[in-house]
Amino acid sequence: MKNISIVVFIVYVITLVLISTAHSIFIIESQRTYPEVLTYDDDFTICVQIKKDHACQKDTISITYTYGSEEGELYPLKEYINRYHFKLDELPETYIWCGEATATHEYSIYTNFTCLDSLNNPRIDPHIDTTSYGYIYINTTSSFESQRIFGKYIGEQINIAAYLEDTGDITLYYTVYNIKDGIIPYILKEEMPKTEGQYKANFTIPPDAPYGFIELEAEGYNKKGGRFISYAAIPYRSEIHLLGETIMGSTIDLALDIDVEYGTINHVITKVILPNGTEEKINLDHVNTSTEYTIPMLPGTYTIESTINHTILDNEKTITTFHVREYELDIDSGIIVYEQGDTVTVKVGVISSNDTAIDMEINSICIDPIDSPQDCFDDSDTIVENKYHKLIYSIDDDAPTGEYSVHVSAEDKYGLNYNGNESFVVNEKDRTVLFTIFPSAHFEKINSMNATDNEFTVTNIGTTTMDGILLSIDSGELSKYLTIIKTNFTTTLDPGNATTFAVIIQPADDMKNKLYYGNISITSKGKIQKLPVTLDISLKAEMTIINKTISVEALKDKEKNIYVVIENAGTRPLTGITANMTGDIKEYEDEIETPDEITPGRRKNIGITLKPISKVGTYKGELEISADNASGKVEITVEVIEDFETDIDDVDKKRIAMNTRMDKLTGDTSSIEKDLTDLQAEITEMKSQYYNGQYIEAKSMLTKVMNRADKIDTALEQLESSKATCGDGNCDDSETCTSCYKDCKDEPECADADENCDYDGDCEWDEDEGCSCEDCESEDDCTDGDGDGGGRSPILIIIAIIVVVIIVAVVATSLVPDDNPQTKPLPQM
Repeated sequence: MKNISIVVFIVYVITLVLISTAHSIFIIESQRTYPEVLTYDDDFTICVQIKKDHACQKDTISITYTYGSEEGELYPLKEYINRYHFKLDELPETYIWCGEATATHEYSIYTNFTCLDSLNNPRIDPHIDTTSYGYIYINTTSSFESQRIFGKYIGEQINIAAYLEDTGDITLYYTVYNIKDGIIPYILKEEMPKTEGQYKANFTIPPDAPYGFIELEAEGYNKKGGRFISYAAIPYRSEIHLLGETIMGSTIDLALDIDVEYGTINHVITKVILPNGTEEKINLDHVNTSTEYTIPMLPGTYTIESTINHTILDNEKTITTFHVREYELDIDSGIIVYEQGDTVTVKVGVISSNDTAIDMEINSICIDPIDSPQDCFDDSDTIVENKYHKLIYSIDDDAPTGEYSVHVSAEDKYGLNYNGNESFVVNEKDRTVLFTIFPSAHFEKINSMNATDNEFTVTNIGTTTMDGILLSIDSGELSKYLTIIKTNFTTTLDPGNATTFAVIIQPADDMKNKLYYGNISITSKGKIQKLPVTLDISLKAEMTIINKTISVEALKDKEKNIYVVIENAGTRPLTGITANMTGDIKEYEDEIETPDEITPGRRKNIGITLKPISKVGTYKGELEISADNASGKVEITVEVIEDFETDIDDVDKKRIAMNTRMDKLTGDTSSIEKDLTDLQAEITEMKSQYYNGQYIEAKSMLTKVMNRADKIDTALEQLESSKATCGDGNCDDSETCTSCYKDCKDEPECADADENCDYDGDCEWDEDEGCSCEDCESEDDCTDGDGDGGGRSPILIIIAIIVVVIIVAVVATSLVPDDNPQTKPLPQM
């Protein structure tokens, strides 16, 4: 027996050396399309999820698809998004692969996974899925024309609006997917309300899902359709600030404020465009956020332009402008028309571009009546008020009538000379044109941005008719905030009659907290009367905390982000924002980020990052917030629970495996198929709750899901216990390519089997079975080694010879007489 064992071992070793193997593995866990229901001639996305623990060499992985006559490649999710949607370096690597295709028919989608393992052996995994197909065309409004939604910041609402070319009773659903860590439902299949022929819905872009996908699916009266759209919030906010006096030769401070919500600023190029078109590059970008700039001696409009290159939004421009002018001579002779005996006040100043007077000296002021000698005055005849020089000139009762010219020559503190002219008209003294304004002046305290409407009455108290009555706002810093409304105003008034007009005062956020002065002039027949207007501006920022009580759930040993929303409900930018944490949570505080500034009417987040907490339990704290003399508190509760993501993955893997087992069953499996569909929906909902931080709800749902999975598993086992029958058209688990070729010939692993061989153990020459079939290998006609039925293969001959030699050696050894006589048998009688 020992020698026979040696023979068997040798034959086994030789056989192992000669056998070659082909490997097939199952790495693709799931496959689906986005949208799940396709519309003819619309693009759609094919995605598969592969196992996390696959043993493939990463660089050798390839996943291809076939859809009808269309073939293509799938790419890792990060590469797919960068290739087809927008570029994001911050996306993590996932186990999801996707590609693009165009719907042309209700074909099955075949995906094929290939790779090399650590031993460079090839591995394959084919997968198949059937598409759902329809002809409902979903048309989105202009918000989606670019297939991306920019123009909205995080915290603002995206408005989804669509209409269908089909009419009738159709329901339109939308699903929002967060793609930061995969393709995870953020809003799971909600119905879109229909209003006046349009389907509308909206959702607020959350900080943890600033970009993603929106899936639209329509169904009704045996029709279907779908569409898939990507969205992205504006990835950053930018603004150029200017501080200083914008006059020629002065140096101003420039600052570039960029608040990045997500993604990365690659580079920024800032330039100043001068009034003559010349461009100057300045050192102002996302690294050097402030710089000084000296204004050349060139008046006009200057443009500061920062071109920002962001990973997702390329070459967007942030622009601001300012105007620079030379110092100029300002001459004000008061009203346009005077009468004999009136007093004229001439005010002269040299002013900068922002109407600020500078030190100067009057060389001469000459008042020149037509056809009469002029009167000239020098600097000593003037009164200086706020760097303006004021000359009081009295018109004699018998002074010439007509136009008077005012000629001014002055010199500023830099030695530059200025010359200018002004004029006024002197009429004969006429007391017939008199009128009053009520009230004669207006004062208003401004502490809000609301516009006010104020009415005034003009009464003719003279003896002649007033006609051609004009209303005007004098130039000055207050003029841009005043508007005259002449709805009930008449331009002609008989003696004793009156008319009304209104003045709307509209405050603006660029107003400083100070007194503003201005005049409204009423003119008729050369008579001018002024209505003084004074505004006392008192505007302030006001902080409002939107969510004063926050309860969140966190996973044990996992980092947690919390967002507190604050709003500036005032009329000034909210600055100086600080936040401090107290209570149990303080120990786990990692970082608190506060915004630098919130403009009026806007909201921003205070971001709190908590370090991983190692113990399950409830943790409480208060966030104390202060800004611009305002303060408030937010109560925060964090419920920490054990992580159960592995349990979710396990039950989902079990569902996938049960799907595969069900596909191999024969008979009526509709009940199990429905249970698996319901199970998938529950797992999807549970995952959505988990990935949106609703851990407690997801945990409570896990038990229900696991119980349903166990019941389905038991039902599958009962169906699988029935005996598989070769010839029933189904390749059952117990059947192989050789044991039941007729049932398994269409399986991928039977691709190399000979279609002329039935693998039943009988060599049937009349059925076209030849020496290549396993059934005929032992036939005499297949033993000549040439493969044509005349012998056996050389390898088998070698094996046979070795076996025979060994057997002969064993037999011969047993027949040789033993040299030891004591062991010889006795002769037979």
